[in-house]
Amino acid sequence: MNIPTVMEPDFNKIEQRAWDVLRMNNRGTHTVPSSGHKNTKHEMYGHSWLWDGAAHAIGIAHRDPRFAATELDHILQAQWQNGMVPHMRFRDGSLDRYYWMAHILHPHSHDSIHGSGITQPPVLADAVQRVSRRMEGDDRRAFVDNALGRLIRYHEWIYAERDPAGDGGMVTLHPWEHGHDNSPRSIEPLREYENGTLGMAVRGLYSVIHLFRRDLKNAPAEQRASRDAARLMTQNFISLLVAGYDIDKIRGHIPLHEDVHMTSVLARNNQVLTELAHESGVTLPESLRENMARTIDNFESMRDPTTGLYLNKDSETGKLVPIVTSASLEPLAIADQLPPEHVDKLVQHLRDPKSFGLRYGLPSVPKDSPYYRQYEYWSGAAWTYPEWIIADGLERAGHHDVARDIAALSIKRASYSDFHEYASPETAEGCGAPNFSWTAAQTIDHIRRFYPESQAI
Repeated sequence: MNIPTVMEPDFNKIEQRAWDVLRMNNRGTHTVPSSGHKNTKHEMYGHSWLWDGAAHAIGIAHRDPRFAATELDHILQAQWQNGMVPHMRFRDGSLDRYYWMAHILHPHSHDSIHGSGITQPPVLADAVQRVSRRMEGDDRRAFVDNALGRLIRYHEWIYAERDPAGDGGMVTLHPWEHGHDNSPRSIEPLREYENGTLGMAVRGLYSVIHLFRRDLKNAPAEQRASRDAARLMTQNFISLLVAGYDIDKIRGHIPLHEDVHMTSVLARNNQVLTELAHESGVTLPESLRENMARTIDNFESMRDPTTGLYLNKDSETGKLVPIVTSASLEPLAIADQLPPEHVDKLVQHLRDPKSFGLRYGLPSVPKDSPYYRQYEYWSGAAWTYPEWIIADGLERAGHHDVARDIAALSIKRASYSDFHEYASPETAEGCGAPNFSWTAAQTIDHIRRFYPESQAI
């Protein structure tokens, strides 16, 4: 990696600052992603998010595994009758439930805990395992036993509802589902549908809808999804509401693409779920084990043989979507299950200073892409999450030096940006929301894993 030539950071001081962020955002049952916004009347991150909460729990478990377990249970409590875990659990009394209308539109939604109608990257099994390893005795067994059945149901739901091709690749019904909201790999395919009846209607109304964007109340417009991308995501969301979150009803109105980020996370969490079940003496359903195997086999069909990068795949035609993002490297999350030569090729891309090997970390879109914008959300800005996933996979596969380099950049950028939501991979300037919990939590985990001699007491 292209490590900055600066003095070695004070890891102890950085970690103490990260703990300050997590304490600030603690709400008793969970940790909100961010607080301390410039405009508190437009609180953007007041709810509990699935993949944020998992990241929080992994970091918090280094000091307080009991609260980390509570954080994960808070997420899993919102699970639907059919096994789906919503990407958001709304804070009590929030009117956002009427924006999503999941409790009205879907018969399997939770009776009393309100959440959104889509899921997020299935990171929960990994978080449960990591938190449990910091617990002891009866507490550990009770926590795993309480979570395991719900995790199994969740993974079974994924294959029933998000794998229409039956090949193990996980599709998304909205860019909010994979969490890389305005990533060009999802926004550009939406353009195929913008001239339909719904697209034309949304285009006419969007000038009004745009006025209610919360994300623009707390960060400059150039750091958030563009007006054009937000319009397309709004069109996609309205399609979901009309379809009642039913994948069969929405087919033909949005692109159904197997997302390489979601599929990589699923494959890694399948590994972990298998380990958790084995440790607990539980036999996973045969159909689930077969689907897990198909997910691993499916990666070869998502790989561009010319570049060695992994791409989204149309679940109906099998064609690859030729847009490279940081997700193209995320199969490194299961580097121990990929051919070594494929891993080596991805590492070459990771180190390339013309694309992904930038001064302050991994850009969400490579610098040599026409879509690259260094300060814009998931169109170029650097986030800790992809770096954490990739460093973890490389470390487990024995690529210790590369993994440590990634962690070092992630830690330094988090410190320089003072734990903002994301940052420029070229300048480390903080962007988005301040005091961001997953930036803090994953920085703590990086320090504890790669610099244990420097950890804060």
